[in-house]
Amino acid sequence: SFKDSIVKSGVPSDKVMFWPQYAEDFYKPVDIKETDNIHNELPKGFNIIYTGNFGEAQKLETAIEAASVTAMDYPDINWIFMGGGRDEANIRNRAEKLGLINKNVFFIGRKPAEDVCKYLSVCDAALLILKDMPLLNITLPAKIQSYFACGIPVIASCSGEGAETVKKAQAGITCEAENPKKLAEIAISMY
Repeated sequence: SFKDSIVKSGVPSDKVMFWPQYAEDFYKPVDIKETDNIHNELPKGFNIIYTGNFGEAQKLETAIEAASVTAMDYPDINWIFMGGGRDEANIRNRAEKLGLINKNVFFIGRKPAEDVCKYLSVCDAALLILKDMPLLNITLPAKIQSYFACGIPVIASCSGEGAETVKKAQAGITCEAENPKKLAEIAISMY
């Protein structure tokens, strides 16, 4: 999508080279023993994990609102947030106001990049989420490659390139960006 955008702005196609992003070698499925401490860090149930930056572009409020939809009828669906960022306090506050903290929304902090695959290996689905903006709709977030490399199904709440990539790969379920009700529906569907 970025190449198309550049060509549309007047740059000749033969002057634009596409160089795909890739996941680092440590992103791969791993076997985690039942006795591993990671199991104690995560709640029991169907665990949807988000890994990475808590910023404005991710629009994590959408996931918190989706968690409020699933909380009543599907208490086994857990929304786990690993990472941090400048919007973290706002997201935590929203989850707290809705009474979701440690009910079906869990914040587990930042982890070393090399350990992310361990958490992905013990969760049921990974969350890809972006705000609905023209620039973000042509963006392919790096976490897609990481999620794919770890072999975890993806729940994608985004529009454009990210959603199309998940669909083409048949690697998960998608809905448009910034629609908490639809995000809850696809989470329930995957559950």
